[in-house]
Amino acid sequence: MEDGKTTFVSGALPTEKVTFKLTKRHSRYNEGEVIDILEPASTRTMADCPHFGICGGCSLQHMTMAAQIQLKQTILLEQLKHFGHVTPETILPPISANHWGYRRKARLGVRYVHKKEKLLIGFREKSSSFLADIDTCLILDPRVGQRLPDIHNMVSELTQF
Repeated sequence: MEDGKTTFVSGALPTEKVTFKLTKRHSRYNEGEVIDILEPASTRTMADCPHFGICGGCSLQHMTMAAQIQLKQTILLEQLKHFGHVTPETILPPISANHWGYRRKARLGVRYVHKKEKLLIGFREKSSSFLADIDTCLILDPRVGQRLPDIHNMVSELTQF
């Protein structure tokens, strides 16, 4: 921390010791990116998605599912307290289901990229307005996530009016 400012380090998990590169300075906080993980958290795991790290569709796959749920619950409670000025009297256990194929709603982008001479369908790249070049999505319902090539072919066949 610099002068008591919090630094959010992309790619780092709570309790980890890392070396990082400072990428942005703000008046109240800073941002950085992990260069090396010196001491990994016990909750760190290998991300199963081949697009993890590039695609911005999800950002916690390098964390165990139990830790993801706990972190999301902690963030929700912090946001309720900070912005809503409320603290729940009772906190129920989190609702969870399948680790993969759970997402039923998503905003996929579609763009023809002239430099790549290719139509891209997917999520935005991490911290970018570019679309990630993906052919599958493990978090989307498999009826969509596993059929991105079919959706690509269907959109490619559309004609302009």
